[in-house]
Amino acid sequence: MITLKKDNECVVCGKCVISCPKGAICYKLGKYGNYFPVIDEELCVKCHICEQVCEKEIDFDANYLSSQYYIGYYKNEVIRENSSSGGIFSALAMYILQHHGEIIGATYDKDTQLVKHISVSREEDLKKLRKSKYVQSDWIGAYKMIKEAISLNKWILVSGTPCQIETLKECFCNYEKIFFVDLFCHGVTMAKIFRDYINSFEGRVRNIDFRHQKQGEDTNFTIRILQENGNVVEEEWGQNILCELFINSSVLKKSCLTCKYAVKKHKSDITIGDFADWRDYAGSLGISYSLASIISINSKKGMQLFEAIQEELVFYQLEDIDIITSYYGEHEHKYGDWGYEKNLWEKFNRMYLKKGFIIAAIELLYNKELELIYRIDKIKEEGEDLIIYGAGIIGKRINWMISMLRESWNIRCFVETKKSKDWIGNIPVISLKELSETHDNALVVVSVSDKYIDDIVYELKKIGIRFIF
Repeated sequence: MITLKKDNECVVCGKCVISCPKGAICYKLGKYGNYFPVIDEELCVKCHICEQVCEKEIDFDANYLSSQYYIGYYKNEVIRENSSSGGIFSALAMYILQHHGEIIGATYDKDTQLVKHISVSREEDLKKLRKSKYVQSDWIGAYKMIKEAISLNKWILVSGTPCQIETLKECFCNYEKIFFVDLFCHGVTMAKIFRDYINSFEGRVRNIDFRHQKQGEDTNFTIRILQENGNVVEEEWGQNILCELFINSSVLKKSCLTCKYAVKKHKSDITIGDFADWRDYAGSLGISYSLASIISINSKKGMQLFEAIQEELVFYQLEDIDIITSYYGEHEHKYGDWGYEKNLWEKFNRMYLKKGFIIAAIELLYNKELELIYRIDKIKEEGEDLIIYGAGIIGKRINWMISMLRESWNIRCFVETKKSKDWIGNIPVISLKELSETHDNALVVVSVSDKYIDDIVYELKKIGIRFIF
């Protein structure tokens, strides 16, 4: 009997799949939403090689402070503005493409509604690989892509998470023309959970940008979703259900909660990440771009590649140890937002297995709003429309939750005390003055922060409107 790690414990390092001499192992999506190895018993010859590589401890003896660190950004403004941070990945990739090489990295696949690794060899296709994905990639095919590129004696740049790159570098470290780039990684959203989120939209999602930068803003923590029907959804990370779950670690691959790959010096040649939290410090060094990258050079090959692109960059060597150490650390000691809390992971995934993604997410994140919907259940009359008082975060959230949980309820309109817009999606927005003309046979749902409720309730009582909050 072959025994590998359970689906909720598997790191998805790929070593069992790659090492199997009979090709008897492949990755499939498990019940938790995680990729995990499945063995074809008819092909398996019980050689136990997969067990041996699965149990092998990773060598973490190298101290991360032996790397060299820089902050900087790509001078190409057009490409930089279409990147998640400073465009360093694109600068590296452009150099490899100029040598007729191949770039292997992750992209969103609208047909499968998952993230997967692909290979590109043309500059115009590089946009498919830009931007952070924050999702577990179906990456094992990269192994064959690399082998084929090596057979053609090509230059190769491979990007991925630290666990993916560690495996691939172990396989191909002796090939001189290959370079590996990984990330300062918080973890990845499990693939099936991501697809469940994408499926919550009406109509196919053509593209998703986790780090969209709105015009005039100097941060890029907005998620932007483009649907096939042309609809565009933009939400700040703190307002988006998937991003909130990602931030509090509920949807991460479970092994990310105790990840050892990113604790010390990465196995890649170069590691890149955001430097946005240190923008004032960067500015004091002459780095004016607000979304600059941190760049960790981890090997001689990495330094050679970095030196080859330096004329295309604005950069500065980073020597502040306190800043560097903030990018590392044992995950089990990090809590709160951007922490690794096992109790939240367990709570969400218990609900996910029983009730599915939407209900589990709502119960974990928006219990107060859910209680409001339950109270509406008790007093809403048959055929009665709803009017949502509040067109901000809470009002939009209530509207979304109703669309998910109570599809038969009709939202007539939103109300703003001082009207600032005409529509939210396909729902009209009216002012408080207009409310008295439209409230017949409708229940007003007050969906605002607590500090505004008393004033709004006072006005609704004056008008004589039926409401709930």
